[in-house]
Amino acid sequence: MKFRLSEILEWTGGKLLASTVESSLSFGDIGIDSRKSKAGELFIAIRGRRFDGHDYLAQAFRKGVKAALVSKIPEGFSRDSNLKDAVLIKVKDTVRALQDISAHYRRKFKLKVIAVTGSNGKTTTKDLIAHILQTKFSVLKSAGNFNNQIGIPLSLLRIKEYHQLAVLELGASALGEIKLLSRLVQPHFGIITNISPAHLEFFGTLDNVAKAKAELIESLDKEGVVFLNNDDPYLGRMKNKIRGEFVTFAIKEKADFQARNIAFVNFSNSTFKINGQIEVSLPLLGRHNIYNALAASAVARTLDISWDSIKSALADFSPPPMRMEFKETGGLKVINDAYNANPYSVKAAVESLLNLKSRGRKILVLGDMLELGDSTRYFHRQLGEEIGASGIDYLLTVGDFSRFTAKGARRSGMADKYIFHSDSIKDVLSVLKNIVKKEDILLIKGSRAMKLERIIEGINHAL
Repeated sequence: MKFRLSEILEWTGGKLLASTVESSLSFGDIGIDSRKSKAGELFIAIRGRRFDGHDYLAQAFRKGVKAALVSKIPEGFSRDSNLKDAVLIKVKDTVRALQDISAHYRRKFKLKVIAVTGSNGKTTTKDLIAHILQTKFSVLKSAGNFNNQIGIPLSLLRIKEYHQLAVLELGASALGEIKLLSRLVQPHFGIITNISPAHLEFFGTLDNVAKAKAELIESLDKEGVVFLNNDDPYLGRMKNKIRGEFVTFAIKEKADFQARNIAFVNFSNSTFKINGQIEVSLPLLGRHNIYNALAASAVARTLDISWDSIKSALADFSPPPMRMEFKETGGLKVINDAYNANPYSVKAAVESLLNLKSRGRKILVLGDMLELGDSTRYFHRQLGEEIGASGIDYLLTVGDFSRFTAKGARRSGMADKYIFHSDSIKDVLSVLKNIVKKEDILLIKGSRAMKLERIIEGINHAL
């Protein structure tokens, strides 16, 4: 598919800052990163927190882009003789223009869209769904965590004529964002994984988190299908918002897709039965990932994927990086869950660690949980109290807020000699090198900004 200049002007309401441009001008692709710009592309200059695409316009044109969509003309740009014929389209807001282009482009296609949101498990659930559906359909899925007001439009612009389904992850840090993203993607199916304390710095309350996720349900018409975690009390309350069909999945409560006979058979595999009949093997750790697999199975069955295909696809699934990713080095077993963290996901990861059978000790390294707002200290302290009473052998914490996790662990009775805190990853790594032994299990978990994967890199070099 090509993007015609006339379409771009119509969709964005942009003003063409050139007088000699042929009306038939078209673009082979649309991009926002000048480092990756290609000949024949339309470059959209996005102004972000750290970078402004307008500062890289000249670089983009030198790489052969045909035109650029801008909200301002950079100083000195028009005086550059090499850029005097550059085609510019001016709009008020380039992010909004990107969204408008993607929304109109999406409407050219009849493919069905499956949208996944929730406080935890979005990416893994999205990847599981796409992995299963690819056994029968041509599927587009959003890359990585391209789940925001820029990532979703870029995902939509990757739709091709041969795609039959798209599986997209919708994230939000404020009320109204999922409503906006849903308007862009026009979903047919909506999955909400769970509701838990995440991004409270922006949402304020857990009720607001639930309201934000419910915006996906409200975007679906009576032909849409909603998939809900029946074990989550917030999601149970959302059923009256559903205009069409809804399907439930659960472990504890009754549901359309229910997991029983759960077992963790080794360090990277779970087994369970769905509805007491379908035996499933999943190469992922933790009960939380069983919820993700249930949601994916429910979507697949709704789209008439056979149970045999579902079971095979689940069995050969590879988890996304840094999400309960298991590795063994020098006899030490390491679980890398350093992609992100909030109270729910940390508790789920710790539960997974405790469920593993091993002759070695269980060592937990925790970094700060960020974006929890006024409740930050409370959640860190409460988490520490639970960990201190859980049976974990060693707790090492790193970061400004994780000191309260260490204090909570001491308060619940964990001995000082098994607790270590520092603001320095280097210090934590030094302690780890002195205490770890073969057959120990090490779980590393923290918010993305903590970059705790550096500890794993250090351990690998030391062993």
